[in-house]
Amino acid sequence: MCYTFNSGAPGHPNAYATASGISQALSLTIDVQPAEYYGPFSYDATGIKLILHEQGEWPEVENWGIDVTPGYNTNIRITRHKLISLEPPYKPPCGTRKLLTSKTYSASRCFHECTMKILMEACKCRFLTLPSGVEFSVLKYCSPEELRDCILPTADGLSPSKCDCPVECEKVKYSTILSAAYFPSAHFWNSIYELLNISVNDTKSTKSRLQEAIRKRLLKVNIFYESLSTEVTEKKPAYDLNDFGSDIGGNMGLFLGCSLLTLCEFFDLLLLVLVNCWGKKHDSSQTIESTDTHI
Repeated sequence: MCYTFNSGAPGHPNAYATASGISQALSLTIDVQPAEYYGPFSYDATGIKLILHEQGEWPEVENWGIDVTPGYNTNIRITRHKLISLEPPYKPPCGTRKLLTSKTYSASRCFHECTMKILMEACKCRFLTLPSGVEFSVLKYCSPEELRDCILPTADGLSPSKCDCPVECEKVKYSTILSAAYFPSAHFWNSIYELLNISVNDTKSTKSRLQEAIRKRLLKVNIFYESLSTEVTEKKPAYDLNDFGSDIGGNMGLFLGCSLLTLCEFFDLLLLVLVNCWGKKHDSSQTIESTDTHI
């Protein structure tokens, strides 16, 4: 079960933070329902996975998700970062590709779409976690046997090198700082006791069982900006034409004592030599002509 807040999808206008701090936080109280977990193939811990990503970017929850556990109030402070990469011919080159499942390009979604194509071509089916598209709607979903015998073995051998998915020229990421405190507080328990008509004279074991059951199920998470500023990191060429010209000029000045004035003097000397050569050639031709006339 996955839910997205502030997806920016059609019909869901973007929500904006107007200030930093917990007063502008997205606050969620979640019942993780541990009784609904099933078998050895379920999540191996109790709680939720949470990931922060830009709109249009494919959420890699398995790799980058944050684990939030019940029984605690977790505060997540986020900072926005923008990375500007270099286009070709610099390495690694940034770029974009046309995707079938999204109008916005991201390297993660590109790789996911590439993976989907490879798996469907190999196994002639697709599994539920792959996004649907017009091109793939005719394919049937994989059976448990196909998932075990084909999808999983094929997926183990996949790597980003098999897909032409360049990094985005502008990529936005979010760094996080987490802190947690015991939840719920003692004042919360008193309110719960009143709501459930549990008197003060009830045994401690009843209250303890109630607290244990609630703490196993409930968690609270607050997500807010630590600062509204964006940290921008821009890649630049380590060596460009300006650096090359500076190095040439610096080396000439160091080893030859050259300067801009010296270069002008070299140009002036070359011009004088050319004029002198042209003058001698012109005088020689006039002498030959006068000799021929005298004869």
